[in-house]
Amino acid sequence: MNTESLRIISFNIQHLHQNLNKLEKFINNIIHRKPHIITLTEYDSNIPPSDLIYCLNKFDFSISDPHSNKRSIILLLKSITITARNSLQHLFTNNLSQLYADDITIKFNSTRFTIISVYFPCYNSPSDNPHSHIGKFEFTDDLLSNMQSIISNNPNTILIGDWNTSPLEECVAPNNSPSSNNSISPPQGSSREALLHQQLHQLGLTDIYFFPPNRKQQRSFTNVTAGIKRRLDRCYVTPPLIDKFRISILVGKYLKFCCDI
Repeated sequence: MNTESLRIISFNIQHLHQNLNKLEKFINNIIHRKPHIITLTEYDSNIPPSDLIYCLNKFDFSISDPHSNKRSIILLLKSITITARNSLQHLFTNNLSQLYADDITIKFNSTRFTIISVYFPCYNSPSDNPHSHIGKFEFTDDLLSNMQSIISNNPNTILIGDWNTSPLEECVAPNNSPSSNNSISPPQGSSREALLHQQLHQLGLTDIYFFPPNRKQQRSFTNVTAGIKRRLDRCYVTPPLIDKFRISILVGKYLKFCCDI
């Protein structure tokens, strides 16, 4: 029976094909960290699909649609058993929301995991930026309205990605969490972005970036959008997974997250 940890890394690949240093780090992280799953944000459709496919095939990774215009996609080893894919696509009420999220449910070590990778739009309205397909709060409302359904179908859920949201404060662990002794105050305020994180908390999701030992390390890295005080990186997990994370760390500018479960 396979008893190794499930390894997940999250990587921002904006302009990957134009930045040789970034490309080198991307490849080296796959080589050294040997992930089972890679989540990519700011997926750039300008990356030549043939180049990406060639690179991933070298490491036995599959990509369902290299021509995708999604802002976030999930890659996985070909040996991983998939039980469901693109569940959110069938739940979203706005078809444009599916461009900003990808999800997959897998079976690993006899356990089902649902991984959702998101890229939150930076702008409140598509009219604020010609490259935006949907406003931030339209996407937020669509995602939140379906999270309960996702969690109900699988209590082992991970929600990760580039959030581009405030506030910057740490999020509290749910009171019924095994790690609730490490909890601190949840984001406060009535802004729609604060309410987003409060609602995720009410659903039982916890941002593990601020659990020890991550809390100290979190402050050692820059993951705040310059000038507008929005935190990029968050990783929400359901209660059954909180104490199963053996490693959960920020490891650099481009590689946003790495964990073993």
